[in-house]
Amino acid sequence: MTTVRRLFQIGFLVAAATAGFRHAMGWSLITVETFCPFGGLESMLSLFTNKQFTCATGERNLVLFFALVALTLLCRRVFCSWICPVGTLSEGFFRLFRNTRLHHLPSRRWDRALRFLRIPVLATILYLTYRTGELVFRSVDPYYVLFSFHGHDVMGWSYLIIGIILAGVVLVPMAWCRYLCPL
Repeated sequence: MTTVRRLFQIGFLVAAATAGFRHAMGWSLITVETFCPFGGLESMLSLFTNKQFTCATGERNLVLFFALVALTLLCRRVFCSWICPVGTLSEGFFRLFRNTRLHHLPSRRWDRALRFLRIPVLATILYLTYRTGELVFRSVDPYYVLFSFHGHDVMGWSYLIIGIILAGVVLVPMAWCRYLCPL
């Protein structure tokens, strides 16, 4: 089963990188945002109140979001552990540095407390996206920054944030996924 999961992870990672690269080169109109289920959640409120999607999101994002919810209810964390390219990279970085003394797991009490950080992160993103009509998370979203190949809203400081996130993954296994990922 581990080999099958790794093949799925690599397949989705390559697909995301290929889609982003093709768009960055001007060979395709399809961006990596097209395949982001979080965009469906971000634009859902705008869709119901303003009758339109937010910014670069569309029907596909909404369908992917509902598919993600159904998949999560049926199979728990299958998206995170089999499909998400950021989860795959996080796992790879951890494996790369696991034999060093760099990584550290917080105590069980701190781990549980830190997991609640996702709630204010999610609430802030949803609120600001609704208020501005823009995907406010885009410039620091690891998925978008890494796979858009310097896409719209990616700034120099976006890479600094991604560097901090990757350092966090080396220090605490799956730190992004555990504590900050709004999905």
